[in-house]
Amino acid sequence: MKLKLTILGLLALSSLTYFVAKNRVICPKSDEFALCKELAKEAQLALGIPQERHAEVVKMQSNDPMYTYPAYCSNENDKIYVNTEMLSQIPYGGKRCIFCHESVHIKYNDAKSTPKVENRADTEGFYATGCSQCTHEMAYGRSLQNEDELIKDGYLTSKEINKISADLKKQHKLCQYHKDNKLTYA
Repeated sequence: MKLKLTILGLLALSSLTYFVAKNRVICPKSDEFALCKELAKEAQLALGIPQERHAEVVKMQSNDPMYTYPAYCSNENDKIYVNTEMLSQIPYGGKRCIFCHESVHIKYNDAKSTPKVENRADTEGFYATGCSQCTHEMAYGRSLQNEDELIKDGYLTSKEINKISADLKKQHKLCQYHKDNKLTYA
C-alpha cells in the first residue's frame, strides 16, 4: 500500500496566474527543479534531519494522481514529489513554507495524514522557515483558498499563519533571501 501525505496546495493555479504584487517574487531562479531541491535540502537541515535521512526530490509527471498539488511527501520511499509547473507560480516564501511543511513529515516518519499531523507540519514547518516574510506570503496564498476545507484536514488558516508571521517579525526573523532583497511587508 502506497502511503502519501499531501499539502492541499498553496494557491489554485488560476488564482496565481495573474498574481503580481509588490514584494512578492514568483521565482528567483530560472531552474525551478534546482530551486526545489535546494529548498528541500535547506528545510530538512533547518529541521535537524540527518543528511542520511534526507528525502530525494522527484519531479512529478502529469499522469501522477497527485499532480494537482504543488508538492507531496511519500513516506513509503522517502521522497518529496514536486509539481514544478505549479510551484513556478508560487512566491518564493510560499515555496519555502511548503518544503518545510513536507520536511516535518520526513522528520517524524509520518505514516498517514491526519488533522493533527497536518497541523503539526504547518506549525513546526512555518516556524522552521525562520522568516516573517515567507510566512506572510504563505498566509496570503492560504487566504485565497477555501479555508473551511483546509481546516477540516488540520491545516492552519491564513489568520493562524499570520500569527506565526507576526511572532517571527517581533523576533526580527528573515531568511537570507528576504534580507538580501529587502523584500518585506509593511
